[in-house]
Amino acid sequence: MSFFKRLLSPTYRRALEAEARGDHDGAARAYALAGEREKVAEMNLLRAEASTTRKDEVDALRAACQWAAATTEAGRKARRRLADALRALAAAAAVPGEPSRLHWKEAAALFAEIGLHGEEGECLEALGEDAAASRAFGAAGLIERMEQALARDEQRDRKGRRLREAFDEYQLAMAAGDRELALSALRLCIELSDSKGDYRRLCEELEARRIASGVVKVTVSRGEAAGAQQPVTVVGLTTVRIGREPAAELPLRGNGVSRWHAEVVWKPAAGDGQGGQGSQGGAGGWWVRDAGSRNGTRIAGARIEGELPVVGEGSFELGDDSEIMWHEAGGVLRLEVRRGMDRGRVLVAGVGRAIQLPDGAAHVRFRDGRPYLELGEGTAVRLNGGRTGAVVQLVRGDVVEAAGYRYQVAGDGVSR
Repeated sequence: MSFFKRLLSPTYRRALEAEARGDHDGAARAYALAGEREKVAEMNLLRAEASTTRKDEVDALRAACQWAAATTEAGRKARRRLADALRALAAAAAVPGEPSRLHWKEAAALFAEIGLHGEEGECLEALGEDAAASRAFGAAGLIERMEQALARDEQRDRKGRRLREAFDEYQLAMAAGDRELALSALRLCIELSDSKGDYRRLCEELEARRIASGVVKVTVSRGEAAGAQQPVTVVGLTTVRIGREPAAELPLRGNGVSRWHAEVVWKPAAGDGQGGQGSQGGAGGWWVRDAGSRNGTRIAGARIEGELPVVGEGSFELGDDSEIMWHEAGGVLRLEVRRGMDRGRVLVAGVGRAIQLPDGAAHVRFRDGRPYLELGEGTAVRLNGGRTGAVVQLVRGDVVEAAGYRYQVAGDGVSR
């Protein structure tokens, strides 16, 4: 619009009057109606200067950018100020997150639009986008900063590859039943990852399922009997505690049973780190003793005083209500409740040796309190639905299937 046409335009005159009064908002609207784009941008720049909040300032600067091209003085000034404001907002964020990332991105784009590539590179650095930052620094002629950004980008790539390899190792170890290796791989993922949440959750879930107490409950079933069998408690400890206490290895209900009623303990043979071939001659093996119960522990009706060897087959009574049968062979002890409220409950124990399960085909061996299910080499084994090897470290909730048998590990905290 020419100078004289402007003077004759009522809209333009209203814009001039509003500007003279300091009504920059009204002036911007009037200049917009008059088609004066740069004047609209100038009024919004003045609005931004008068703003009392960062939000109002940013809104005014955005409006200025919309009305003036980046090639004009007003447009360049608006973009520079908006980029600086967004950068300040992002840097001041108490908790860095998606809003601050968007501010950094927009600021970088604005700096790039007006050719301030050094500032663009700084914004991209804050985003962790080092490859793009190196290009921006290169465009700005900042060679040293470009090389630093490239070095960080290469380091991040190496770290990303290590993270992917560690997670692949975790998945392979879980499929193979090697839970200790899986935990080690997850801990490495936590160490390498910038966003640790998912890896930490997987690690906590696996640690919660892990068994390191020397006790595991396994239900062994076959065919139609699946789910109908009682679980077998498998123990790799030197002491099997029996009583009403739920924490006992063999917990029993009954009025005549004390909280801690009796114990069966393993004593290794002389010169044998974990035991010989049973307790023949009293030199080693399993021994039963009363644990200070109210109603006593008896063998063949006689109350036990001190300790008695548990060899071959036999039984002992806990008070008048409960009777437990034992079978001992090769250092492996089987206890079965034959009388009482928990009739049919079975416990098998062995220290430093393979403990055969009732199916006769699988064994459990403890290493540092952790149970490993051992199946015959060449046996097709499935762990939680996927194929796996012949040795599986058991954790709570596991289901192992092999040779027609199903081995289910208690998942309710009983397998301590």
